[in-house]
Amino acid sequence: MIVRSSNLFLVALLSFFAYSCSSDLDFSQANDLKIEPVIITNLGSFEIDSKDFAGSGIQQTSFSEETTIELFNDSFFRRRLKKVELYFELSNTINRAYVVGLSFLNKNDDIVYSQSLSIPAYIFGENKIPITDIIVGSSLE
Repeated sequence: MIVRSSNLFLVALLSFFAYSCSSDLDFSQANDLKIEPVIITNLGSFEIDSKDFAGSGIQQTSFSEETTIELFNDSFFRRRLKKVELYFELSNTINRAYVVGLSFLNKNDDIVYSQSLSIPAYIFGENKIPITDIIVGSSLE
């Protein structure tokens, strides 16, 4: 009698869990799924030597470099671009503060993005300055 009542109790318990945990599933949600890739890449790096601040024995107040990043010229890439995170890690090893001006230009040489990065003078020890800038929405144009 004990075996029969415990079996009956177990069947009743399993039946309760089987009905209480069920719900309607909506598989049409899979139609709304949109997968987009995330690309992380190094666009470039540069190094400025202390001798670049003193060309021909004369202290230089500014100098510039220009490069083209072909990735931004691709129309397929530009149409799908949603967000850009620019991460800069700067390290100063000379005893002089300076400002790095970074600008992105369009094909007409108009500035479409500009950032001024203030770099403090080197004192002692590790001197890395991390800077992150996030560009979204209409700023991506």
